[in-house]
Amino acid sequence: MGALEFLRAAGTAVGILVLNLAISFGAVAWYSVFGDPGHGAPYYEAAAQWIAPLSSIVFGWLLFLLAMLAMSRKPARDALVFALTTFAVYAAIDLSVIGAMGGISVLAPTIALSLSSKLAGAVGGVWVAGR
Repeated sequence: MGALEFLRAAGTAVGILVLNLAISFGAVAWYSVFGDPGHGAPYYEAAAQWIAPLSSIVFGWLLFLLAMLAMSRKPARDALVFALTTFAVYAAIDLSVIGAMGGISVLAPTIALSLSSKLAGAVGGVWVAGR
């Protein structure tokens, strides 16, 4: 994999991360309006602690699958290497942020499930693309 392909994979990883965060914010907003309305901001900030990881598990694998399906269409690209590189960059960023917040030991099972599902989505996208 060349430098340009690595940059594309890193950009794809950041794009997936941004979309995943946007979905998490949307899930918390939905919960505050439709799920359990009528509480103050601290209540929803506490709810975000379980909603965000759950939405990341539920939607993250699909984001990876769709992104890798789209990115696997370039014939000259080694689709599996691209997918694994994208996943590795995503995981490095995700773990760095969680580690900086001091949450790795507390969230270890959730993190493992979340990253495993995203890896499956990445490889699945390559598989669905027939690459």
